[in-house]
Amino acid sequence: MTFLISLMSFMFGSSFALDVPFPALSGQFAVTSQTIVLKDHSRTDVMSKYGDKSPECSANENFRRIPLTIYAPTNTHDHRPNKYLPKVLTQFMGLPENMASIEKRSFEMNEFTVLEKPKAVIFFSPGLGISSLFYTALLEEVASHGYLIFAFSHPYMSGNVYDATKNCIVPMIDLPIERNPLVKLLGEMIEENIKDFSFVRNFLSKYKIDMKKFFMMGHSGGGMSATYYCDKFDSNCTGVINLDGGDINGIGIEVDGAWPVDKKLSFLKIHSASFPNLDRIQDRDFGEDQYLVDIKRIDHQTFSDKAFFPGMVGHEGDDLLAPFLSQLLINEHVLSFLKARSSSKQRPIEWPSFDNEINKLFTKRHLK
Repeated sequence: MTFLISLMSFMFGSSFALDVPFPALSGQFAVTSQTIVLKDHSRTDVMSKYGDKSPECSANENFRRIPLTIYAPTNTHDHRPNKYLPKVLTQFMGLPENMASIEKRSFEMNEFTVLEKPKAVIFFSPGLGISSLFYTALLEEVASHGYLIFAFSHPYMSGNVYDATKNCIVPMIDLPIERNPLVKLLGEMIEENIKDFSFVRNFLSKYKIDMKKFFMMGHSGGGMSATYYCDKFDSNCTGVINLDGGDINGIGIEVDGAWPVDKKLSFLKIHSASFPNLDRIQDRDFGEDQYLVDIKRIDHQTFSDKAFFPGMVGHEGDDLLAPFLSQLLINEHVLSFLKARSSSKQRPIEWPSFDNEINKLFTKRHLK
């Protein structure tokens, strides 16, 4: 099933460069980040029945634990950058030890560094089989433009999930190979993701965080979860960004959340080259403020950090865009949508435009 993404182990040799090769942040703000875990004591973690419980992470607790990485814009520039990955995760996944010491572009968070009035709050949900920690390039870039981001790692769905409270890993469950069992399982996962979003939304309402401008964003299964949440469960979403999540004609895996039913929902979907033939969205499916961007010569996995590591995206002979260019196209479309819909007044989206050769790499569809 081509839309699924599984991180597995990084398959590279000792010659692999261990500097995170992300571009410099382009926003006006520095970024601070922190990984935390919220506990939903009102809910049993029903997904744990499918997985092998980590003794360190379970500790006889059967309630739902929700790891979040917070990316916050700040006017304060600090010189204590965070590490890209926790050491326990690199060890669990068999990654090079040095990946635990790589420095990110964001630095350690404290109560004095967070921007008081972010442009909007964004919940991010990662793809099936991959933790939100592996979307650092995208999320730090968006945060640098003034957005406060809560990036979810859903236990038993989002790959090997790091629990910062206990410094341990909740392993990813095994996925069925056959289509029907996989569709059923994915539906269950999305239901639990929806509950994660609702719990954190209610939790944050107790604090002085301005949620008047609130976006959902996600990749693959997380993109479907984000779309479905705002389409069916939360009418107060300002907008949704679905990065290559699902298809609506049943050729691949058809699950609620590939495209919104509510035509009034502000919505952006970005396709990779892997998917346009699957997701044949008809003109009648578009609402007035709903857009489909098809970026050519990128892969379904390009939305994650894997694009920046040699050999992790595509196959030998694939004519894929260079990482910086592919990320530029993704980031600029995401930011164009966010900037227009988070402004105090509703205004037309100022979509990115480049030179003629680059403009040929993507197409955009909307209601005509």
